[in-house]
Amino acid sequence: IGVNDYPIVFNTGQVIQGWVAMHRQDGDPRYLGAARRAADWLISIQDEDGKWSRHEFHDIPHAYQSRVAWPLLELHALTQDHRYRQAAERNVRWILSLGGEEGWIREMAFRRGENPFTHTIAYTLRGLLECARLLDGELAIRVDAVVLNACERILMRYERRKRDPRSSPEYLPGTLDEHFRSIDRYSCLTGNAQLAIVFIRLFEHGGDPRFLNAALKLIDQVKATQSLRAINPAIRGAVGGSYPIWGRYTRFGYPNWAAKFLADALMLARRVLAKLEREAGA
Repeated sequence: IGVNDYPIVFNTGQVIQGWVAMHRQDGDPRYLGAARRAADWLISIQDEDGKWSRHEFHDIPHAYQSRVAWPLLELHALTQDHRYRQAAERNVRWILSLGGEEGWIREMAFRRGENPFTHTIAYTLRGLLECARLLDGELAIRVDAVVLNACERILMRYERRKRDPRSSPEYLPGTLDEHFRSIDRYSCLTGNAQLAIVFIRLFEHGGDPRFLNAALKLIDQVKATQSLRAINPAIRGAVGGSYPIWGRYTRFGYPNWAAKFLADALMLARRVLAKLEREAGA
């Protein structure tokens, strides 16, 4: 808004999610109307195989469009308009067609030929995971399996970065290749916070403590990079794009969405830990 005046598929999906949440909060029909108009536009430009190749970043389809399918399923749950569910299912099936045996999903990067940042990897996995919670049957089972497979590989890579078996893992690299390897010497903090959310959500539904432990470590590592005493209020408490700050993801920048995902991860972790404490005391 205020930067360009052309529509973007991914951004449209995100505002649908916000409008749905606002409508659920106060029942204002304007939010629902806006969400439906946006969703109708998404359906009108969707490719037959479920992807969106127009009105996208670099005019190519991305696997992280799962973050668009998710809001469409949320809107379907609210309206029972089956067009939204059908569009979401088409997109999810297209994303599943990009998967390999090792758990990798193609087309997760911003640009073809590049390794994706953990930011867009986490976008893809979170979108799929939340879609699975709103789907049922064979499709939901397949989505869960793909997400779990990929997260197992990422978790293994994270734990293997320890210098000493008794120490905490080193920071995740900023990007990963199709074998979940990397030569990066920086970390994408946004992706770390997002992966923490994905790991906690997996723990919530599967109970594997490894994912919760890794998520809490990732959160602590992101928090450790914050400058809480900076004179500049735009930096104090902010989360850098990369660590070190000169890493390739939003180099020398403090993106607002990095702080947003850290806040999301902190609130989710607090909720889950409080539930565990209540259950332990019961």
